[in-house]
Order: sequence, then C-alpha cells, then structure tokens
Amino acid sequence: MYYEGQLFVPNTNDLRLQVLKANHDHVLAGHPGQSKTYHLVHREFNWPNLREFVSDYIQSCNVCRRNKARYHKPYGLLKQLPIPLRSWESISMDFIEQLPPSGGYTDILVVVDRLTKQALFILTIRSLDATMLAELFIKHVFSKYGVPSHVTSNRGTEFVSKFFRSLANALDMRLHFTSGYHPEADGQTECTNQTLEQFLRIYCNYQQLDWSLLLPLAEFVYNNTPSSTTGVSPFYANKGYHPKIQLQVENDARIMEADSFVTDLRLVHDDLKRAIEDVQHRY
Repeated sequence: MYYEGQLFVPNTNDLRLQVLKANHDHVLAGHPGQSKTYHLVHREFNWPNLREFVSDYIQSCNVCRRNKARYHKPYGLLKQLPIPLRSWESISMDFIEQLPPSGGYTDILVVVDRLTKQALFILTIRSLDATMLAELFIKHVFSKYGVPSHVTSNRGTEFVSKFFRSLANALDMRLHFTSGYHPEADGQTECTNQTLEQFLRIYCNYQQLDWSLLLPLAEFVYNNTPSSTTGVSPFYANKGYHPKIQLQVENDARIMEADSFVTDLRLVHDDLKRAIEDVQHRY
C-alpha cells in the first residue's frame, strides 16, 4: 500500500517508531538532524504528518542532546542595572517618534520609574530640542517627583547635548547612555513603548488622528495594570492603594461602609526590590 509514491506505514505496533530508529539511531544513519532524517525516511516510507513526527522524535533524542554541539554564538549574561533604593530615584527615558499628527503633536516622551514601574506618557513634537526637553522634564518629572539620581536612555542629540548635560549637573543627576536595542539597559522603556503602541493601535480611529486624546487613558491603563516584574500595579506601588474606576450605587436600605486601610509604602517598596531581585536571579 503506497502513499504519495512511498510505502505507507500504518500507525500500529510502533512501526513508525521503528522506521525512525532505523533511519536515525542506527550506526549507518548516524543521528542526523531533522531535515536529513526526514529525507532518509521519505526515500522509502511515508505517512501523514511525517515531518512533524520526525521533528518531535529528533527533539526528544537524548543522544543528540548530549553529543551535538551548538554552533550559534554562545549565550551571554546581560549586565543588569542596580536595583533603585526608592521610587523615582532611577528612571529611564525614550521617545516614540513619527506618529501621525494628532492635536498638533507627533511624538511621545516615555518616562518610566525603574522601581515602581510607573510610566509617564508626555505629548511632544518632532522638532523637540534640548531646551524644550528640559522644560518637559521639569514640568512632568521634577515638579512631581523631585530630582532622580540616575537617568537611563539610548537617545542621541537631545540627551547628549551641552544644555541637557548642564541641566543634569545643576540638578546633580547622573546620565547613563546606552546604544540602541540594549535590553540590559533600556529594555524596560522599550517594552513600555510596545505596550503603549499596542493600546493606541487598538483604540484609535481609522485615520489614527485621535491618539493624543487617548494618551491619558493609556497612561492610566498602564499604571493600573500589575507589572510582571513586581507583581503589583505602579499605582499601588506608588500610593499604596488601587484607583477607583467603578461607580458605586448607594443602597438606602443598607449603607455600604468602606474598609479603610493604610499601607506602609516602605514595606511595599521592600517587596518591589525583592521581586526585582528574584527576576534578576531567575534570569
């Protein structure tokens, strides 16, 4: 009985497994890879989903796993940044650029606190210079959270300019510059950018002209969502409570009493540091 020109092997009495062993495990086969094993089997035998069967068999071969060397570049450990001691002590900054014009804006400045993972999404324009960047920084970061001691970014002219360096010196900040696509340094902001872009793609209109109006909602959604690193939302990590987003209807027959609680933010931040340590250790 033939299947597509080759002898059909029924799925009974481990016949297919025996065929694989003869064309892979045998000394005359030599434990070849998936493609070579498939072509050896396919010379004489065939059955539905043969390629998947061969792939699963090769991946489960203990002899191949123990004796075959990997020829790709060896994996290396990323040099991770130190864990911040307090919230908004260390931040990362990046841009999302060249978006469709919306409300007079074309770019988004993304600022993320490395401890609590709280993010700020700031509207800006493509022609942003160092002076305008410093004004945005003072308005949205410095005025609310004080002076960070460490700023990480992989940007170019805006951050390395003489003016912004002088601002950093005046505020006693330490700038940490990296090259592009460096996940060990600025990967946090890159992931935040992807999350923000995904939100805007889903909810903006067909013309993609209303994303500037959606940006505050995106910031709320991001900060109200638990972080995969810390396990809690940035809102809770910064304030000790979750924001109210649902309306509560009072019942005249029964007055609902809210349970008040006070959270020690110092304990919350200690838990955040331990969570980040666990993630780095698992890595």
